[in-house]
Amino acid sequence: MVSDRVSQQAQEDALQTLQHLGGKYAGEIRSEFTEALEAARGMATTFAVGKLNPVGSGGLQIGRDEVNSILLNVLKSYPDFNGTYSCWEPDAIDGQDFLFTGGQNGNNEQTGRFTPYWTRGADGKIAV
Repeated sequence: MVSDRVSQQAQEDALQTLQHLGGKYAGEIRSEFTEALEAARGMATTFAVGKLNPVGSGGLQIGRDEVNSILLNVLKSYPDFNGTYSCWEPDAIDGQDFLFTGGQNGNNEQTGRFTPYWTRGADGKIAV
């Protein structure tokens, strides 16, 4: 009887310890996802303000250079992020995709469509 009770108590203690540990790790993971989601929402809001509202009425003048600057700075500010990106519909950023063919600075090589993807390599180097 003593052996059964000790065994049962040990199982209950182990289960409780695992539940606490699982809750701790779940909270840490949730925090990391929340941080990434909030950064993405912030960038999306900034880009939307730049495109939806005229400059004179509270909007921002936002173009390819500004978007790239935001993406780069967010990636630099969050060392745990692997990358940041933004994907614009054809001609949505400035109506001039045809001027940006060649694949430089996040522009599609064939169409000039603006789809920058900033990444951090294993060596920590950041590039678009």
